[in-house]
Amino acid sequence: MNTNLLVVSNQRETAWLAILREFLGTSGTLHIVSEAGAIGEISRTHYDLIVIDATTVQEPAKLVSRLREQRRDARIVVLTISPTWQEARDVLRAGAIDYFDSLDREGFTTRINSALQQPASTSSG
Repeated sequence: MNTNLLVVSNQRETAWLAILREFLGTSGTLHIVSEAGAIGEISRTHYDLIVIDATTVQEPAKLVSRLREQRRDARIVVLTISPTWQEARDVLRAGAIDYFDSLDREGFTTRINSALQQPASTSSG
């Protein structure tokens, strides 16, 4: 199965992007867009999972809402290096299916794999 992932980040290279590339290997495609380009990108292409880098995006919950308005069936996870319960609450209410820190390699790949296994939802939190 060819997995198509979209990463929304205002940085082109981070440690967890390298982990994502390794996770996908040859069985998937990783696309990286800036926050400004995310809405246009998901209107053109279907992605199995959208990963938002909350450390580089200004307002992750608002971006989740905007992406869910564009694609009601989107699977969206939000990564951060400094998680807070307030941001977790906000992004999950906005429609993200997961929110977690990206520092633990094993946990990171487990959570990404789990998100890919979840059925696409048509309603937001």
